[in-house]
Amino acid sequence: MPPIIHIQTAWIRQTLMILLTPVLFLLILCMRIGKGAMSGLSEFSQLFSAVWKGVEEEPPLLPCPFCGGKGQPHGWRTQSGATGPSCEDCGATTWAAETWNTRIVLTEEQMKAVQNPDRDSE
Repeated sequence: MPPIIHIQTAWIRQTLMILLTPVLFLLILCMRIGKGAMSGLSEFSQLFSAVWKGVEEEPPLLPCPFCGGKGQPHGWRTQSGATGPSCEDCGATTWAAETWNTRIVLTEEQMKAVQNPDRDSE
């Protein structure tokens, strides 16, 4: 059975390809943009629902790693609205509560050296 439309001339095929290529390109581009937008919207939706429901909670702050003072969860704030913990006593700051709560475990010798720095110099 012969095809319904039979194009024998090369210039008609070339003209059709020139006309159809931008349409196909735009179709593929729109599909890719749509997939990206949908994935972005789904991530935003999950984040919004988590914040709205209060799922993302900050961990409680430990005492200041330097002086042992009380830590404020939103002790400092930038003009753009970013906040972070700081110490009420010594003013130490960090970017996040996870960093604030991170401690380095010292041995007894290291603790003595930190508490009495004059002994090492003698």
